[in-house]
Amino acid sequence: LFDSGADATIINRKLIQQYGLPTIKLPKEIRFRNADDSINTIEMVTHRVKGNFIVRGHPLPTNFYVADLGRDNATLGMPWIRRYNPKVDWVTGQFNFDSRVIKKQQQI
Repeated sequence: LFDSGADATIINRKLIQQYGLPTIKLPKEIRFRNADDSINTIEMVTHRVKGNFIVRGHPLPTNFYVADLGRDNATLGMPWIRRYNPKVDWVTGQFNFDSRVIKKQQQI
């Protein structure tokens, strides 16, 4: 899910469990609210995952907070959108990247 209203980039905890992904404990818990401002079922985010979001075969380093996202696997929020600045075609629902952005971010 691409969400320009989200303050964070999030991965569904079901994926963490399904694939046994290693998590990193946060120094301080974060209260997590859903898009409708209700409290998320896990209430507090306690872990994050450091991984890659693969675009056209290129890994883009991404930090995800772990939360319950229902049927969605991940939410790409504003920190991710600002960092990678994808070009969005809202009619087709597809997004793409300038190859210079991908190359630059892989070097960081």
